[in-house]
Amino acid sequence: MLIVNNVKLPLDTDFSNLLYCVQSLPKFRSVKLLSVKLYRKSVDARRKDDLHFCCTLLITVEQEKKALKL
Repeated sequence: MLIVNNVKLPLDTDFSNLLYCVQSLPKFRSVKLLSVKLYRKSVDARRKDDLHFCCTLLITVEQEKKALKL
């Protein structure tokens, strides 16, 4: 299991299907995700023109060593 910090997700993200949302991010396209759990979620509102969620995720992947090189 990997802990991934500072994952930026848009405010309209559907957290019921978090695996699909994370799979569509460029950083996670090269690894096979088995499960994704939301650990922490906050709104980053430092810039008013760029509001988004800043999340910490618990991710289980198939090849953990390959994912660590990302």
